Order: sequence, then C-alpha cells, then structure tokens
Amino acid sequence: MNVLSLEELKDKGAIYIKDILFGFDNYKSEILTLSEQEAEEFFKEMWIDSGKKNCYVDFYYFTLNDEARKIVEKELTKEEIVFIQGIKPEETDKIYFEFDQALLKIVVKLNAREILFSTFYFINNKSTWWGNYNKEYVKFS
Repeated sequence: MNVLSLEELKDKGAIYIKDILFGFDNYKSEILTLSEQEAEEFFKEMWIDSGKKNCYVDFYYFTLNDEARKIVEKELTKEEIVFIQGIKPEETDKIYFEFDQALLKIVVKLNAREILFSTFYFINNKSTWWGNYNKEYVKFS
C-alpha cells in the first residue's frame, strides 16, 4: 500500500486544507450527511470512478498515544485491527494512505462513530472531503 507524507500528497496535486475556515474561504464547498453504509458506498464509487488511482485518505491512528489507540480499537473487529497493524508505515510523517477497500471500511466506520475523523483526497477530480461530526462530510473543490 502506497503511503505518502504531506509534502508528497501536495506534490501529487491534492487539495490540502490545513483548517476548515481556510477551506470555506478559498474553495467551493458543500456538505453531505451520509450514514456509515452510505459513506462507504459513496467513497467506493468515487474511488472506482477515479480509476482507483490517486485517491488517498489520512489515517492518524499511528500518531495516537496508546490510550487513544485502545479507544479506536474498541470499535474495530479483530480482523480490522490485524489489518491496521499490517499497514503501519515505517516513517511517522507518512499518514496519507492510498485507498484500499479494507481501509475505506475502517475509516468510514470511525468517522460515523466520531472516534477518529479522516479526510479523503481525490486528485483526479480535484476534491477533498473532510469527515465531520453528525455524519457530515464537507467537500472542498
């Protein structure tokens, strides 16, 4: 699985938004409310439409302390935890993961349960989707 640093993600042409107010001020935006299942289907379709290339998701799990990781793991199956342990990057600054069906399912679940939010980056269609509270996803394009 390809994992990037922030600079590598930006170099690929991703819309990176450091803070949400900057995003609202500088990009077109819209908000979608999606259940866990709807979000998984929605982002899977976007991933497929993008040719399964140049689609990334940030996943901060590896930057969390042990206590916070245990909170995340309470929401996951044993198989999902094993999967996560298998994708741990060697470099701690690399938290932008190329889409994968298993990772997509995990991040959507954690977003929906407001445990750990992720942002989705679609390079080909120039959009970034912030996971947010109340099952909202904020699109910037």
